[in-house]
Amino acid sequence: LPPGTRLSVLEISDHAPAFAADCCSTLDFDLADYSYASTSADSFEHTQRLLDPYPEVSVTLIGQNNETTGPSAHDLVILHVDAANPADAQRALQYSRQHLKARGLLLLVGTHPVTWLVFIAGSVPAWWGTTVEDGRPASCQYSARFWREALAEQGCVCQPLLEFAP
Repeated sequence: LPPGTRLSVLEISDHAPAFAADCCSTLDFDLADYSYASTSADSFEHTQRLLDPYPEVSVTLIGQNNETTGPSAHDLVILHVDAANPADAQRALQYSRQHLKARGLLLLVGTHPVTWLVFIAGSVPAWWGTTVEDGRPASCQYSARFWREALAEQGCVCQPLLEFAP
């Protein structure tokens, strides 16, 4: 960033924010902003309580009329690929693109679909929120290909996939 420019970070997730507590405890709010948004009302409420000690933080429920409709304001958008269904995934992606500065960075954070997770979470009805072409239920896990295609539809140019493993 050019000297004197504020850093603005937006984290978007359908679950609890992964970076909020560390970001807020580390950021100097005279020099930077942190915001959080979610398509999940439960996550929105949980995050409001979690970030209550930081009055400078903005927490938004995506899809509500109180959303900021001003110009793109964030230098870095961290989008967790944890949406429960394709509609929420698309809404989160659209929201991230609408709120990203022209030369900002959109960082997608997620995992590859794994069979064992279907075994663990498959008893939860919401897990099967999507269907494949033949009508069978499908897991709410989305592949890197799904996200690359969704990003391309939004006009994004994707960098090569970075794989991190412990």
